[in-house]
Amino acid sequence: MKKRKIEYNCEVFQKYLVEYLDEELPSEIFIELEKHRMVCRECTRLIKSLRKIIYELRSLTNYEVPKDVLERIHTYIKIKKWKRK
Repeated sequence: MKKRKIEYNCEVFQKYLVEYLDEELPSEIFIELEKHRMVCRECTRLIKSLRKIIYELRSLTNYEVPKDVLERIHTYIKIKKWKRK
């Protein structure tokens, strides 16, 4: 059976966005996403904006996040990862 080649477009890029930013992707997927980003202004703009937001958030003083908020975030992330598979 032949393996179906994924078309790397903005939708796929956004699907892998968190793993892309965290550099937690297999190298072949990361490379393909980088190729897309190099030719796509929207995805490049998105990445730059998100990296800037992440940088700014990290520079904020420490804040204790309420436990229930953390639990909701973790639940949301698990649901998103499950839906993507």
